[in-house]
Amino acid sequence: MTTATDLAIDPVIVLSRLAARSLIASALFAAAAYWPARMWGGADVALAMLTAALVAWIGALCAAASVAWTIRGGPRAMWFGALAGLGVRFGVTLVVALALRAAGVVQGDAFLIWVGAAQLAVLIADTFGLVRLAASLSAEVRC
Repeated sequence: MTTATDLAIDPVIVLSRLAARSLIASALFAAAAYWPARMWGGADVALAMLTAALVAWIGALCAAASVAWTIRGGPRAMWFGALAGLGVRFGVTLVVALALRAAGVVQGDAFLIWVGAAQLAVLIADTFGLVRLAASLSAEVRC
């Protein structure tokens, strides 16, 4: 029989929860930033901002995969996965953002600024999610 403890450390469930949290944060960022981006720079800047929110979510998804991959090792392994995930997140985000910029998919340096802002917003949400996950793992270890 599957227990609540087993579900809490199931990598697929952890990945889906962290990915959903990141997606919600990215969508909230895009919703909040759309109107200012459109007013300041027009449709091109608004499109760049929406693309930046997607790029930030892709990086967050890769970081969540790192945590999910190490979750069965307990709280210490999860934190190692979270730290490794930071490197993965920033690396993937940087490569994807620069590739889109170089390919001409998005125009202007505003895109890179929006990537940084979106990355910060999603990173804050992900940090809260990881702290809650670590707290639940620590509570399970004490029981």
